Amino acid sequence: MKYLFVVLLIFSNNLYSQVNFSIDSVILSKNANIDKDIQINREGPALGFYCTIQNNTDSIIDLDFEDNRLFYTFNYKGNNYFSEVLILELLCKRNVSIKPFSEFKFEFYADIFGKHNLFPENISTEAYFEFLLQTLPSFRLGCINGYLNIESGGINNIIIR
Repeated sequence: MKYLFVVLLIFSNNLYSQVNFSIDSVILSKNANIDKDIQINREGPALGFYCTIQNNTDSIIDLDFEDNRLFYTFNYKGNNYFSEVLILELLCKRNVSIKPFSEFKFEFYADIFGKHNLFPENISTEAYFEFLLQTLPSFRLGCINGYLNIESGGINNIIIR
């Protein structure tokens, strides 16, 4: 019985290691107002995330965004920060099925760093960009959906507008 459990664990891990989560681009918009309901209300860069979940298996992957936990993590000054993120557009879609050997793309804008009180409210754009230079290399997005736990490997592209 013990060996059966190990074989099943290896099989399920191998299956879902073929599901990739990537942050294709992060868009930094200078001087954009961010709505207080999204976490913060100040002049400063807004972050846009363009993401892809790729299914490289021969099975359909179902993501129920009412039950999924989307999260992000990053390091700053030796500390690791973790938080869940709510993406209203995904909550409205509810269930997304990713067919075999296809992908699901989504995007969202948020000030994810403001909720951690890591810098003063009146931070300059230059200081905020310096903060981003320190944190974005360690930034990861992830999704937990019962049996499926995937995390991005990093950011593929950063665009400043």
